[in-house]
Amino acid sequence: MTHSDPRIEQIMNRIEDSGWEITIVDLKTEWWADVIIKLKSNWSTKDALAYLTLLVDPQYSDLNSRKPEHGIWAISIGSNVPRTKEDYERCWALNQIANSEKEIIGLLDSLRKTKTQQML
Repeated sequence: MTHSDPRIEQIMNRIEDSGWEITIVDLKTEWWADVIIKLKSNWSTKDALAYLTLLVDPQYSDLNSRKPEHGIWAISIGSNVPRTKEDYERCWALNQIANSEKEIIGLLDSLRKTKTQQML
């Protein structure tokens, strides 16, 4: 996945390297989500799903004329498609991503393992 923000590009590459396939889900229904990204596991448990959302800063100067990839302040990860801006397991501000890569990948690994346990 390519993104204009190198911090997002870096974490998405790291997620792919950790066995996740990235698919953009274009659900432009809410102002707070720039894009929702479906992550599908290519490793065991194959086909486990997680969702990463690029969150828009609520204090962005002009939300009505905001362009895609502008005004993003954080990413969130959850096991379901988010229906509200609080629908996720964890959230990281963009300035925290580089120092939180292990935690982010760890959460995705735990979501993958949860799927394994649900299948048993």
